[in-house]
Amino acid sequence: MGFRTLEISTSCEIHIKKEGQLEVLSDAGVALIPAEDLSQIMVHGANIRFSTMDLSIRSQNKVSLMTLDKKYLPTAIVLPFEGHARQSKLMHAQVARSSDINLD
Repeated sequence: MGFRTLEISTSCEIHIKKEGQLEVLSDAGVALIPAEDLSQIMVHGANIRFSTMDLSIRSQNKVSLMTLDKKYLPTAIVLPFEGHARQSKLMHAQVARSSDINLD
């Protein structure tokens, strides 16, 4: 389980390498971070790019992604869908319940 929080606040591209490394490409250079060490990533700023495959792999490794506004307050959190038994149970119950509701 991860123990690090990574904050990204400058323009960059983020990729997952085959070795399980998170590769951060920016004007300052390249940084490699072991993906298994991460528990969450906080992003703040413009031109920070992730691919959908990167988001999927991070979710499989139970790494959350939080976006921050200009005051460093959270605006969105992307959590793994199957990250916790109780969370998964609640989400499945909500999906089942919403299918019972008639919106007409």
